[in-house]
Amino acid sequence: MNKTGKGMKEQKVVEAFVNISKIQYDFLTKTLDVHPRGVMAAPGMSVPHSHTFNPPEVIKTLTKYAKLKLS
Repeated sequence: MNKTGKGMKEQKVVEAFVNISKIQYDFLTKTLDVHPRGVMAAPGMSVPHSHTFNPPEVIKTLTKYAKLKLS
């Protein structure tokens, strides 16, 4: 059993989280061309599915993107 959530989840909440996460992931990878360093298992996960990005790279790229959009 997965330790996180003690095996309990609300399906609609899980679906909403997955859907918005996919939008964010696609924005980073397809629009900004920023890709994860790897996939890992976060505490409590039985299977690795947590994408790890380089935070300074994400912040730098988002800042550049915002400046271009505002100019």
